[in-house]
Amino acid sequence: MHRIVVTGATSMIGVALVKECITKGIKVLAIVRKHSLNIDRLPKSSLI
Repeated sequence: MHRIVVTGATSMIGVALVKECITKGIKVLAIVRKHSLNIDRLPKSSLI
């Protein structure tokens, strides 16, 4: 299984990248700010 680290994962580009990776079965380590208000933008997946 492939793995990727995404910094800025709650940004518009970050969310798109995370979504694309999980559709391809890639495990994602999403780096976000401690109290990010946009954490809900990330899809719910066991790969994140």
